[in-house]
Amino acid sequence: MTGGGAKLLNSVIVDMLPEVAHLIEIDKDPVSSNVRGFHMIAEIYSA
Repeated sequence: MTGGGAKLLNSVIVDMLPEVAHLIEIDKDPVSSNVRGFHMIAEIYSA
């Protein structure tokens, strides 16, 4: 999760969906999260 509301939404998701709580990660650098995500997708498609 990323962005200004990530910390708030994380607690709600953990309460509502405890079975997936271990999969949630809050992005430490939300400013460049889109760049990293698009780069990851490009790496996967180019492989």
